[in-house]
Amino acid sequence: MSTLHLNTKLEPTHVVLEDWYDELADDSLDPANIMEQEEEEMELNDLDVNVKQSLSSITEVTTMTTNTLNSNPSFNLDAWLSTAKTLHEVESASTSIVPTPAWLTLKSGLCTAENAFVVTAGVVKATRQVMDALFYTQRQLDLKIEQLHAQEQRASRQVISARDMTFGPEITKLGIQLTGAKVANTDIAGFNPDGVEFQEAVAAIAEECDKLEAVVDNGKRILSEIMQWIHDHAEQLQLQVQVGYTTRLGIIGNEIRSPKYVPLDHNSLLLAIEQQREFIKSARG
Repeated sequence: MSTLHLNTKLEPTHVVLEDWYDELADDSLDPANIMEQEEEEMELNDLDVNVKQSLSSITEVTTMTTNTLNSNPSFNLDAWLSTAKTLHEVESASTSIVPTPAWLTLKSGLCTAENAFVVTAGVVKATRQVMDALFYTQRQLDLKIEQLHAQEQRASRQVISARDMTFGPEITKLGIQLTGAKVANTDIAGFNPDGVEFQEAVAAIAEECDKLEAVVDNGKRILSEIMQWIHDHAEQLQLQVQVGYTTRLGIIGNEIRSPKYVPLDHNSLLLAIEQQREFIKSARG
C-alpha cells in the first residue's frame, strides 16, 4: 500500500486594506440596512393592496346603495328633497330681519337676533346721544327763557311820576329827563343795558326760544320712537343688557363671577346708558 504525499504548498491571500475600508463604509452593503429596505418595500406593497381593496369596497357599496334607492319604488327622492327644502325655508324665515330705523346706526350686520349684541350697543348709543343733546338744549332753553322774562320786565317798566320821586337833589340827569318826558323807558335810546332797544331784544330772544323749543320737541319725539321700537322689537331680537354679575363657588371654593343679563326695556336701558358712559370715561382715561 503506497502512501500519497501531497506536497502542495498553500500560499496566503493578500487583500489591500483600502478595499476592505471602502466596502465597510458603504451603507448599502450593510446586511442590516438591506433587511430594513426589504421590509419597507414589503409594507409599501401591502399598503398599496389595502388601498386598492378599500377603494374597490367603497365603489361597490356606493353602487349597491344607488341601485337599492333606484330599485325601491316606495322611496321618492324628489318628495324627500321637497320636504327638506320646506323645512330649510321655515328655519330661514324664523331668523327675521327688522328694518333699521333712521336713528339707529349699526357698526356691522343687520337687525337680527344673531346680531343682538351689536344692535343692543347701537340702541344704547343712540339713546345716550339723543339724551345728552336733549339735556344740553334744555339747559340752553331754560337760560333763554330767563333772559326773555328779564327783557320783558325791562320793556314793561314805566318811569315813576314826579310825586313818587325820592331821589332827592342827587337825582341823575337821565332821571330828570325821563321824569320830564313822562314816557316809558323803551322810548329812550341807549337805556337798555343789552345794547339794543327793549322791544327788539324781546323779539330776538323770543325767536331763539322758539328754535330751542323745536329742537327739544324733536329730541323728545326721537326718544319716543326709540322707546316704542324697544317695546316692539326687543323681545323678538332677544336684546339683553348686562346688569352686573352673579357669583358662585367653584370646585375648590373659589368665587366665579358670571355676567348677569336682563331683557332690554325702558328701565334696563338707563342702566346700560350709565355703563356705556363709564366705559367711555375709563377708555379716555
